[in-house]
Amino acid sequence: MFARLFKIAIALALTLALAAGGSTVALAATGPFLPGDVVFPVQRIAERTWVGATVESTRHASVLLGLADRRVRNLMDRAGTEYELLALAYVDAAINEAVAAVVAAPAESAAQLRSRLAALAGDTLAVLDTLSVIPTSNPDVYANARAKAEAIQLAANDPNADLLQLASLNIGLPSDVNGLFGSPRAVPFPPNGTAAAHQFFPLTGKHATLACSSCHTTGQYKGTPDECADCHASVKPVDHFEGDCAACHTTMGWKPATFDHANAADCTQCHAGDEPANHFEGQCSGATAPPRGNRRTSITSARPTAWTAT
Repeated sequence: MFARLFKIAIALALTLALAAGGSTVALAATGPFLPGDVVFPVQRIAERTWVGATVESTRHASVLLGLADRRVRNLMDRAGTEYELLALAYVDAAINEAVAAVVAAPAESAAQLRSRLAALAGDTLAVLDTLSVIPTSNPDVYANARAKAEAIQLAANDPNADLLQLASLNIGLPSDVNGLFGSPRAVPFPPNGTAAAHQFFPLTGKHATLACSSCHTTGQYKGTPDECADCHASVKPVDHFEGDCAACHTTMGWKPATFDHANAADCTQCHAGDEPANHFEGQCSGATAPPRGNRRTSITSARPTAWTAT
């Protein structure tokens, strides 16, 4: 008897789970609710679950472009209502995420995805033209949103343009609007994302193998340090030479490193304590070496060197 009841309970639980899963899929696929609707946050959770299930990078970008297109249509449906600003915030967040996914997609699908992105930006501009509340209540936000959409539309058609830089642009949404659903300023990084083609900071050597989140620790692009010392201060040896890291090291690794002594004026900064007994007390770089044939080959000789001060 107990075994039979147990089996019935298991069957009922599985039925409810399947029903819930089917509802989640249907909600994510159809997206019937709009920003401002009571059930919209639940729909957004279903959409995020859908996005998380798409691992392959081209498919991932395609799904995010589709969701961004849905948000643009939501904005059109909310035009002229009190929810215009909220709907625009969702549009901005969705486009930012779609841009990141498009940049991370394989090169063979880049042209198609960028074409869709350009069309998306064009549709955004068309819908912005229909708004009546934001242009009056938040004219700066409206102007910034238009400028950003125009820039993305142009950059999407230019394979050398830095789309990620544009995605980081802040259109100036009020904090109370961001707080309604979580700030859209944090741009999630796509799974298995590869190094982007930063025109302003090329990712070469070891940098090209890092995950995006290794440098963009807050989910944002803007404001990320681009100086060696800012990122690698924790591994810098004590009493290290206080010059430009790139003068000796490359992105291929810390070693081997090369040092051009012609650019170093203060030798004692690195070699204090290395000089032989009874050595010349002046600045090392203040001495001129004699012709090669007359140079001393050993620094351990008790006799002073034949160098002469300049």
